[in-house]
Amino acid sequence: MYQREFDAAFYIIKKAADVIRDGYFSTISISYKEDKSPVTNIDKKVDELIRTYLMEQFPTYGILTEESKDDLSRLNKDYVWIIDPIDGTQEFITHEYEFVTNIALAYKGEIVLALINVPLKNECYFAIKGEGAYLIKEDKKEQIHVSNITSNIRVLSSPYHLSEEEKEYLEKYKDKFNSISYAGAAYKACLIASGKAEASYRFTLACKEWDIAPCDLLVTEAGGYFFDIHKQKYTYNKENVKVLHGFIMVNLEENYFD
Repeated sequence: MYQREFDAAFYIIKKAADVIRDGYFSTISISYKEDKSPVTNIDKKVDELIRTYLMEQFPTYGILTEESKDDLSRLNKDYVWIIDPIDGTQEFITHEYEFVTNIALAYKGEIVLALINVPLKNECYFAIKGEGAYLIKEDKKEQIHVSNITSNIRVLSSPYHLSEEEKEYLEKYKDKFNSISYAGAAYKACLIASGKAEASYRFTLACKEWDIAPCDLLVTEAGGYFFDIHKQKYTYNKENVKVLHGFIMVNLEENYFD
């Protein structure tokens, strides 16, 4: 299922990668939103590229993107694209850690298609509901799966957005961890889904649906778990797009020590 949607999303996310790479190695302009988060001219350019193409291909679908005005017309749609043109804008600006492009498709509040593209690595991770999780790199596709590690787990944390609550949690359970390392943006989900790490814990309210939507399906289709801090699944395309109860990504449920 969703082959046409996947083909369109894969095509445009690769086109977006070309724009992002060009911008990465050139002079960019930076401004700041009301919440003081940065946005660049490349964020906006990529947003327009993806949004325009997908709406031309699927005119009856709704759309929610980080860099465009939300008129809430999406709330009346069964199918809704959820997009973050550059997830990890701070990483993009500083040239540190990974940044990605997120595209997800929700059907009646559930994510059914997810793509996370890593422009500088030429990697595209994707998942289709009920069909598993995959990595496409250099035109080769392979299925990916979470690890089965239950002790000495590898934890991924944010280089720029680590809250005091998260620091306390990591300190409290440090004897259960093999390592704690930084990874940018939704790339953490890619590493967990492909068995290169086991867990990432986020307790803050700073995220929005476009930050987590593809992570949810990618990790779960790879055999892992994605839920809020109360172990509840997320519903998408809500009027309030803030992630109100954090999010947990783990290879196995018992690796969330609540």
